[in-house]
Amino acid sequence: MEQPLISYNLMFCVMIWDYQSYYFFYSTLTILSAVAPEINEGTYSKDVKLDGNVTLDCSAEGNPLPDLHWNYTTAENVRETTRGHQKSLTITGATSTNAGVYICAATNNVGKVTSTVTLKMMKAKRSVLPLRFLWWLLIGLIVVVVVVVVIVIVIVHKRCKNMGDIVLSLTEPMIVQISQWILSLTGLKIQCNILLNG
Repeated sequence: MEQPLISYNLMFCVMIWDYQSYYFFYSTLTILSAVAPEINEGTYSKDVKLDGNVTLDCSAEGNPLPDLHWNYTTAENVRETTRGHQKSLTITGATSTNAGVYICAATNNVGKVTSTVTLKMMKAKRSVLPLRFLWWLLIGLIVVVVVVVVIVIVIVHKRCKNMGDIVLSLTEPMIVQISQWILSLTGLKIQCNILLNG
């Protein structure tokens, strides 16, 4: 917030007499009083994402115009710039080491004021899969399992017909069929023509 300067206007009148007439001269003198600095931005906090960019500004009013100075922990990704009577800090590719307190100081021959900016790192949001996606994933897995089981049954049935070593009854439990198929793949031949249903 800009603070108005206090001014005093003094008017001088000079009268000169040269024995014939009077001459009047008027003059106005404006005196500006000195005013302590006041920082425009005040104290505040700012959030920045990890690897994000952020700019912190500082400007001040006063008479005479105050000098501005930032106090902070130096880092390679922090750059200080001046535009007119404003000093800015630009942080690019923010890291956790950039989080903390940054102090702007404004000083003139009347006084000194400071303002703080607290820079906070935003926590990364965990991506949460939507419930609908999880349901479709579950349905897809069930379909894949059913297709694999059907393919295994077809392969087992064809293998058993071709080998002639194992006679499978259609009434046998699926687990028995799969275990016989696994045994046949490992080279173990079961010589049995026994129907397991009776």
